[in-house]
Amino acid sequence: MKPTHLKPRLLLASAVALAVWIGCAGWLTQRRHDDATARAVAEASARSVQEAEAMAKHVGRDLAYLRGIPATFSQVQRVQKALQRFDAGASSALTDAAARRRHWTREPALDELNRFFAHSVRELHADLLFVVNAAGDCIVSSNADTPESLVGANFSDREYFRAARQGRFGRQYATGRRTGIAGLFYSAPVAVDGHRLGVVVVKMNTTSLSYWLEQSHAFVVDDLGVVIMARDKRYEFHVLADAPFNREAAAERTSRYRMADLPALSFRPLDHPRYPGIVRLNDDTVPVALASRALPDEPVQVFALHPIPELEAIGRTHIEFFLFLIVIGTLTIAVVTGGYYYLARRRQVAAELQASEARFRALFENSPVAYQSLNENGCFLDVNDRLCEMLGYAREELLGRSFGDLLAPEVRSGFPDMFADFIAKGDIQGDLILLRKDGERVYAIAEGQVQRDRDGRFVRTHCVLHDISVRIRAEEALASLNATLARRVAEETAKSLQRERLLIEQSRHAAMGEMIGNIAHQWRQPLAVLGLLIQNLRYDFREERLTEPDLEGYVAKAMRAIEQMSTTIDDFRNFFKPSRRAERFCVLTAIEDCLALVSASLRNGGIEGSVIGARAIELTGYPSEFAQIMLNLITNAKDALLERQAAAGRIEIAVASTDKGIVVTVSDNAGGIAAEDLERIFDPYFTTKEMGTGIGLYMTRTIVEQHMHGTIRAENSGAGAQFTINLPGNQTGEP
Repeated sequence: MKPTHLKPRLLLASAVALAVWIGCAGWLTQRRHDDATARAVAEASARSVQEAEAMAKHVGRDLAYLRGIPATFSQVQRVQKALQRFDAGASSALTDAAARRRHWTREPALDELNRFFAHSVRELHADLLFVVNAAGDCIVSSNADTPESLVGANFSDREYFRAARQGRFGRQYATGRRTGIAGLFYSAPVAVDGHRLGVVVVKMNTTSLSYWLEQSHAFVVDDLGVVIMARDKRYEFHVLADAPFNREAAAERTSRYRMADLPALSFRPLDHPRYPGIVRLNDDTVPVALASRALPDEPVQVFALHPIPELEAIGRTHIEFFLFLIVIGTLTIAVVTGGYYYLARRRQVAAELQASEARFRALFENSPVAYQSLNENGCFLDVNDRLCEMLGYAREELLGRSFGDLLAPEVRSGFPDMFADFIAKGDIQGDLILLRKDGERVYAIAEGQVQRDRDGRFVRTHCVLHDISVRIRAEEALASLNATLARRVAEETAKSLQRERLLIEQSRHAAMGEMIGNIAHQWRQPLAVLGLLIQNLRYDFREERLTEPDLEGYVAKAMRAIEQMSTTIDDFRNFFKPSRRAERFCVLTAIEDCLALVSASLRNGGIEGSVIGARAIELTGYPSEFAQIMLNLITNAKDALLERQAAAGRIEIAVASTDKGIVVTVSDNAGGIAAEDLERIFDPYFTTKEMGTGIGLYMTRTIVEQHMHGTIRAENSGAGAQFTINLPGNQTGEP
């Protein structure tokens, strides 16, 4: 391009480049802003979800413990006898609460129960424990000796009382009628021979549960949508939007919260359509990531919030970064344009001089083969880049050096004779072994000619080298492979067997862990009975009311609980004992035994397990292997239901007989398996659980296919996953 035409075109190009840069700067600024916002939101959202899940587990565990207290005390005989004596008829004889309190406080039997409840509530770390008869009147209370005593008070209007009177376990948040302190109430019906006599109620004050909120910014909402506990006290006793509280009668709201109207807690969404989960609470300016977790069958819901103050800082730097990019871009375009104009003028002068040399040199340097030229002494006169690359030397290191120095030691001594023969004949063709600078051998085929002047005198040699190292090494590797193939096969076989043994050992450890977990569930009830018996025994002894018949009764009950625990251990030990030989067994009975072993775990998770099929369907094989298969599938289904918190969880097992053998299907309603995981679900060490080992389903498939000569497949069907096992009629393979 001529210099006179260059300047206006450069100015036009600069203007276009500046316009493009402004657009790019705007896009980069927005992208940076969006990325920073997305990172901050993602981190805060993940943190809030983690805190909500951790808090939900903590709260759920505490409430499960609290729910078990009235259920346990409802079985105490002294409580049942007290309700039989002081029933609704006894309440009708006393006209007002004060009269009932005076009369029942003086009763020796009730006074003894009051002291027993006061002692128990301290041991159990609860705040109140009391008994209400069928009329709703409190006859026994752990605070009977205090001015706030509940004895004589009527609680027939309380939701927890009405639920227990209907035979259900009651739960409710409310403000104490006598104490004026808010808390969570849990109740259990007291029934004798099918007749419901009254209710046992335990209360935990919200002040006693404040440790729930020590680790995170969170608040707890009751079943009417009222914030009953909050780390930030400004939010307490606020109502969520569209909460059931607004539909309750004013009298019910006043009875429960001591006030008929409560302020609203509003969630103002962030002005960004991509982040609907980021909100501002009431008049707060700092946005928060909000996550909630509901506790099934509990009167509370937990909310965890994580503040994101950096969003405001991100917005402030948005314009500053854009202006910075504009300045940098403008300066860069100006420098590049001026430099280009200066260099273009210089290049134009040198271009013509370099053109011819460049064309000639390109042919030499870009040759796909290595080239060298030697003088009469066998030293390098010229080399191309390909030869330098092949030998690992720079051009300067080779020029003037003897070619013989680069030959392998075993052929180096013959170079003088070989070169003399090359000069005499005028051409050469043969194999060479060279050494790279790093010592690696290079195998090459040399082809060359001798250049002479008009008088026939030597000028130089011209030679090309073809690198055949890859072919030679491949031939050597093939020979080595053939020589060591048998040894490598044996080593790989040994490694495979070692991996198989390791997987089997890991599978046994996992099964042992599941067994211990199931034993723990089965032992929970007898342990609770033993604990209550020990407390009663100590109390009766201190009160000097322990007689020999009472002691014998306590001992008999304790021995029955211990015998139940021992029976559980024996059942599990016999169930997992490996079979030494094949035997005929009923498939349906084997599955029922499996369900019985995990029944406590299923009940604790609110999961229903069922099996259908004919008892005439039998297999000849190893029952312990079949039990391991079924326990793996049942445990996986249970874990999926608990992880996804499926409502009304079900595990359904069906056994059917066909012409080709037996078909067993295990299905659940946990939502199914992700499509990308279906093909890998039986692979070793593949797992979708946070603490999974990835060997359960792999060992299940190994047992089904290799030991029982059957097939197993997984698919999504209906509301969840379904595993189908096809087995031949008889099983006699080694376990």
